[in-house]
Amino acid sequence: VQSATSSGLLVTIPQGATTGKVTVEANGQSAEGPKDFKITRWVKKADFGGEARTSALSFVIGTKVYVALGTSPTTGYDLKDVWEYDPQTNTWTQKADFVDIREHAVAFAIGNKGYITTGLLGAYYQRQLYEYDPLTNAWTQKADNLDIYKARGTAFTIGTKAY
Repeated sequence: VQSATSSGLLVTIPQGATTGKVTVEANGQSAEGPKDFKITRWVKKADFGGEARTSALSFVIGTKVYVALGTSPTTGYDLKDVWEYDPQTNTWTQKADFVDIREHAVAFAIGNKGYITTGLLGAYYQRQLYEYDPLTNAWTQKADNLDIYKARGTAFTIGTKAY
């Protein structure tokens, strides 16, 4: 016990313990906490497989994370590579490059497909919508995204719709 107040105890959990009840014994009496404690720790995973970048996009399909595009802080050049992280194997795999080097685009996923839309290609705003299919590892252009040219936006999905 590190400290005690009328409303609680601050205790040190023994090294190596990760979950369970806290039981305190003093003066022949014992008390047990009402809930299990759980200690979680950050665990280092595989380093990103691609070049370091700023302004990258990401989306999740199933259990896999996709990181795409961005700008190299070393060269200042925009990037069009796409990387897949598989947490089950703790590996990064390079996938098919995106179709161009746009920056400040928007990414999201619906079902088993990933999407990238809008952004800047050089100084020009874009409105194309591209779909990524992980089964074929290919990008396909879909209908243009409305009649609005945007950059630096954000997206979210509810069910089968993106906003």
